[in-house]
Amino acid sequence: MLREIKLKNFKLHRDTKLEFGKITLFIGPNNSGKSSAIHAMQLLKKELVRQGRMAESAKDMFIDIGDGSHADNFAHRGEKSFEIEISGTVPLKNFLSDSEIGIAKKFIVGGGVQVFSSTYTLNDKGFSPKHRIIFEVDYAEDIGHKKYRIYANDYTGTEANNPPKTTVITERGMSFEIFSKHGKIDIGPVRMELKGMQPNSLRYSRLPGVKKDNELLEQEYGVIYKILSSPEHLINSFHFVYPIRGLEWQGYDIEQNKESSNLNLDNISIEKRAKSVANTFIFNRLLEDEIYEKMKEVVDVRFFAEMSTEKKVKLVSKISKEAGIPFLFEGLGAHQMLFMLLPIVFVAKPNETIFIEEPENHLHPKAQYELSKLFTEIAEKQQKQLVMTTHSEHIVFGFLNQVAKKKLKKDDLKIYYFREPEEGEAKVKELKVNEFGQVDGGLPGFFETNLDALIDSLKALDDSN
Repeated sequence: MLREIKLKNFKLHRDTKLEFGKITLFIGPNNSGKSSAIHAMQLLKKELVRQGRMAESAKDMFIDIGDGSHADNFAHRGEKSFEIEISGTVPLKNFLSDSEIGIAKKFIVGGGVQVFSSTYTLNDKGFSPKHRIIFEVDYAEDIGHKKYRIYANDYTGTEANNPPKTTVITERGMSFEIFSKHGKIDIGPVRMELKGMQPNSLRYSRLPGVKKDNELLEQEYGVIYKILSSPEHLINSFHFVYPIRGLEWQGYDIEQNKESSNLNLDNISIEKRAKSVANTFIFNRLLEDEIYEKMKEVVDVRFFAEMSTEKKVKLVSKISKEAGIPFLFEGLGAHQMLFMLLPIVFVAKPNETIFIEEPENHLHPKAQYELSKLFTEIAEKQQKQLVMTTHSEHIVFGFLNQVAKKKLKKDDLKIYYFREPEEGEAKVKELKVNEFGQVDGGLPGFFETNLDALIDSLKALDDSN
């Protein structure tokens, strides 16, 4: 789950820091830097694809913002480089198997790994990552059993030939050494801090007198390596949802199996996502009811998937017990809800982050208000983090009312107001929400527009008289 991002010299953002709650809203005028913050997260995920850390098919998950090969496409005016720094927490269950979790819990305290900071700098030499991760370990020594934290930096430089090192010993007698490329390793009663850790310098051994188990040793070593890759797991937990029309055809070719590379609900391409949506219901019939139950309070359209004789699958809206019409003929609001909810409910795992651009598109104001209730339920019950840009006061007030009704804690709702840029630089302010669902100092941007419209209306009436 994402905790914080810092953007330096990235597009409009000279120096911006954003902290995230379970639900985070970006509000403000167009071209104020809201989407740029999301583009930064996309760029990190796309970099993993470029490095071969994600499947090539994942490239269809993003709009074409480029691959970061030219820093000047993203750097703030006149700058030659930029930095994107993220921090967050990655649950072990999101990237380890059940057996690996059993191994990890023998030396990790708690159920997750904190990515303390992961900084990506892009300049004319390309991306240069530097990570700092934290996981709490059990450390055994003669005077007793103590707990330590490891602060690990992934450093790619080659300045030091004889880097300092430290040894961490698990309760099963396994020890592993971590080498630091620069700086000092301090060991204290609370934590060990490793400045400039290089994961490929990891070494492991057994304590004297402990029975050697090569198979278990290899398993533990493999788990530690996966943990040291947690910054990548954090970035992989990002999902991006855009308002799109939805179906363009009544039927789509049926894929032979649900693992097909052609099926990916994270696809940003309309045609590919539409095909994925239709096929998903063929492979998971129970999902029809689950999605309908969630969307009916916003847009009440009952639907089901059916296979035709042409080996195609099509979605059908149920208008009576006996009759149905192609879902294609439904309004844009129904399309928007279906295509937005499936990735959120079905693809994203608990504690992962979903970025949603303007979810209010194609929805009536009442439906927008109801959508905020649905998103609160998803965030609370499914433990998913939602970050969205919005121009809808109905969505904003909907979330504020969820706080007032005690359905959402005030600290779990973050609202950032992006003002008109000044001299090409983003100006972002966090709006504080109290326990009654009120915004300290009022909600900027919305009431002023309503007042301007009212004044124009009164002037028009006055002129006509």
